[in-house]
Amino acid sequence: MMVQPWKSAQLASTYGMPPSCSAVPRALALMALFCSASCAPVTPPASGPACGTVMFSREIEMSGSQALDLVLVIDNTPGMERAQQTLMNTLPGVLRALLSGDHDGDGVAETASVRSIHLGVVTTDMGTGIHAADAFEGCQRPSGDDGRIGVVRDVAHEPSFVSFASNEDLAAVSAASLREIEVGTEGCVFRQPLEALLKAVTPTEPTYSFYELPNPTFRDATADTWDAPGHASDAHAEFFRRGATLSVVVMTNGDDCSARDESIFMDTPEANAAWGTSPALRCTRAQSTLRAIHRSTEGLGLRRDGAFSFGAIVGLPEAWELPGRYSGIDLADPRFEVVETGDVSNPIQDICTPRSGPGADPPTRILTLFNELSRFASTSIASICSDDYTPAFASMFSPSIIAYSSGGFCLPRAVPRNAQGLIDCEVTETLPPERLAEEGFVTHCADVEGREFIDIVTVNGEPRERCSVVQLTAEQARITGAVGWYYRDVVSDPEYLNSVCGITRQTIGFTRRGLPVAGTIVRFECTQTVASFAFGSACLAEDTSVRPCFHGMTCNPANDVCDARRLEDMPPIQCDVIDRICTISCATDADCTAANLDGYLCDVRTNAEAASAEALAGLTEAQRRSIRGVCVNPNCE
Repeated sequence: MMVQPWKSAQLASTYGMPPSCSAVPRALALMALFCSASCAPVTPPASGPACGTVMFSREIEMSGSQALDLVLVIDNTPGMERAQQTLMNTLPGVLRALLSGDHDGDGVAETASVRSIHLGVVTTDMGTGIHAADAFEGCQRPSGDDGRIGVVRDVAHEPSFVSFASNEDLAAVSAASLREIEVGTEGCVFRQPLEALLKAVTPTEPTYSFYELPNPTFRDATADTWDAPGHASDAHAEFFRRGATLSVVVMTNGDDCSARDESIFMDTPEANAAWGTSPALRCTRAQSTLRAIHRSTEGLGLRRDGAFSFGAIVGLPEAWELPGRYSGIDLADPRFEVVETGDVSNPIQDICTPRSGPGADPPTRILTLFNELSRFASTSIASICSDDYTPAFASMFSPSIIAYSSGGFCLPRAVPRNAQGLIDCEVTETLPPERLAEEGFVTHCADVEGREFIDIVTVNGEPRERCSVVQLTAEQARITGAVGWYYRDVVSDPEYLNSVCGITRQTIGFTRRGLPVAGTIVRFECTQTVASFAFGSACLAEDTSVRPCFHGMTCNPANDVCDARRLEDMPPIQCDVIDRICTISCATDADCTAANLDGYLCDVRTNAEAASAEALAGLTEAQRRSIRGVCVNPNCE
């Protein structure tokens, strides 16, 4: 490792010659890399923490939105009874989890809650225009439900959608959501989920996107023209909110049959001879009459100026039963091939079969849209043949809606409590800038429970309010309605065994009503005295225990096993030949900052330059020439 002359001089001046850093290893013992991948490095103070103390901190910026506009496109054709019932069994619990942040039902929030949800349902019935005929089941209405939220068989729900808030009684979620998703199975057998969804979310007035794409227009069944606008800023103006995350989920056991040439719907000898009498076969054979998929790609994805996610609960091969996130699906896979059976009652071979009820057809067009949207939007997919859609929705919402996990602040070991049951740490939040208030973001400390205004800070040139967050004891945090954060470990919460922080069992948790809001920069900071901790455990090759090696453990430089036995999510550590303890390895000061060693610098002197005369006497010639390469506290002399 080459050491710049100016760097050596700077370190010699900073540390003094020779430095006395006996306190440094012990300070390092408290540090570990926190478990959140979304964290950004924290800029260390110029002087570093006082010698004999250790300060660690972390900042996380809360992405996502406080509001979710959820549009479900539900197939309402015959044969969907089982899937709809499974959705009814699943959705209320999913909504309650999103609103409370409690996903495992233990009464403690694991994630930030969505503060507001609009739930709207659109059916796959878009009618068959002027070709409506008695020959095809459910297709006697020219416009069908026309992509309108809350309309089923020309009957409009009142209100057309349901709204939920996290501070309301969540017991009412079940009944309200079930009323909304109960769409029946009498819809037109020519399913058009993509056209129905596109019309539901397309603005009514003519607009152009950043990509200069005009709004798509739709069929006017009464006039047999194709110049009808979408519903988003007219009939659906109250549903869609500026600044809200839009999530759309398509659920069907068939494929999409959104038509641009309505001859596919004709009940004529010519159409029957060309494409057959089965709607499923027609939608497979008459691909030239259907809408191009990029129409939906542009309308759904490229036009969105906010957070957007697309989910599909459709037919998938049996091996795909588990839901998941995929960057693309290989449609050349033989498992997705459409195979005609010759059976009038089931003309296309099922791609999957549930335990009860009919199976599902390969959803080729929907999967094509899924692949296209995956290039620039959050996408997730699951099998409609599953008996439980809870994992499917969990996969769909986790990347785009859940902004924060209370396990995001992971502590490598126990932090001592004071006589009041609190720890010497603080949590502050920097709220979004005032300009985002119009989009529904909270910008003032006074508008958030459990916060006190501290000062105004400037972030990227914009002034923002900074608030302190109330710390609670673990007992106080259990009280219904409590607001704040608390130290959570196996002492305060013996049942909390599934920590996201590896084998450690210490996290910083938030109460349900105390969770950070979207757009907030959350900073967690602790300052502890070295004497408060029980250090001195050994990290030796002869140790046969399964415990890992942490920073600060004593070690043998001649047989260094520090890094080999560290936790996977910890930064690299090595046995420092001078202090003979495990320490964080570094090449630059940035490595120390990234490892949450606030104020620490990387010692890139040779061991001969850094060691005291006593320590130097025990080093080999090779060790003396080697670069030290560990993070040290410049205030320890």
